[in-house]
Amino acid sequence: MSGVTNKDIVAGLRDILASRGIISDHSDWSERLILFYATKARSAILKAKLDDKRSKVSHFNKQTLSCVPLKTLDINECPCAPPSGCTFVRSEFPIPMPISRYLEIDTILGNRDIDYVEWGDFRNKLRSRMALDREGPYWTIRNLGDGHYLYLYNFSQKFATVTSIFEDTIEVFLYPDCSGEVKNKCAQYLDFPFVIDDGYVSFVLEAAYRMLALKTPNTDELINQNDDTAAAKIPIK
Repeated sequence: MSGVTNKDIVAGLRDILASRGIISDHSDWSERLILFYATKARSAILKAKLDDKRSKVSHFNKQTLSCVPLKTLDINECPCAPPSGCTFVRSEFPIPMPISRYLEIDTILGNRDIDYVEWGDFRNKLRSRMALDREGPYWTIRNLGDGHYLYLYNFSQKFATVTSIFEDTIEVFLYPDCSGEVKNKCAQYLDFPFVIDDGYVSFVLEAAYRMLALKTPNTDELINQNDDTAAAKIPIK
């Protein structure tokens, strides 16, 4: 991970925009807007690296959710339907979205090799004639409206450690611990590290600049410099 913070990235992009005549005053663009496009550029660059089988992505781009609480649910989640007797586990809280389905899952028993399947293919796997297909284990992500939840089939642990290259790095820093508490909830989001390998910082700045250069600030995007609340919202249950 590089030593730069979100604040450094925002300042760097403002300097680039100003030096190239896109903005004449550093207050023309909100910190949130600039960081949004920097994060978008980071995701695009790292996704391209992950999708290129010839490339190896450094661990400096990864983050870890050290304790993801899991709860057991019937595979038929409809409360009006009778239980099927077949269960899986789901994260208690929504998790940040991983880039390109890349996820490492660890338990107290060590790392497990778990295959990804699309949510819609879950039931097809369970109906397969092949025992290996039926038994899994598998993981998938489902959007329940209030966020994306991690689902694991043939996984009996109550907690998991999840490592990935996530789309929104701030959501990781604000993820609840095993007790449901958010330890960084009072932190300034601009002070969080911008999680990226040092070698990619210049590429992120250039890519974000190209995105911002195509935009014209409007009243919804003008800065509120006093807004130092976190950019991500994590439901706390």
